[in-house]
Amino acid sequence: MKRAFADRPGDERMAIRQAAENLGGYIQGYNGEGVTVAMPNDPRACAAIEAAMAEAGLPFVMDRHYFPLGTDKPRDELRHSVYPYDERGFWLFQTFAPEVS
Repeated sequence: MKRAFADRPGDERMAIRQAAENLGGYIQGYNGEGVTVAMPNDPRACAAIEAAMAEAGLPFVMDRHYFPLGTDKPRDELRHSVYPYDERGFWLFQTFAPEVS
């Protein structure tokens, strides 16, 4: 059954948020049917977050994009480099949603 993240009970949303954060991500916000996660710069942690989201019924990646940090000051493990820039000055946001029917 396809259920938007925002339509889930509060305790279920909090458990999904906690799982992503325990794996090194940071919940940036809700986006339509999905939830947007600031992904860590460790590929294994990203894969673990993707698996946790799929297990929670949010297997479809609606969007994946880099965004400049600007004045944001996230912890180091959330900073990404994007060619041709050497500094780790970008967020990587990924939005997970229910499967498209």
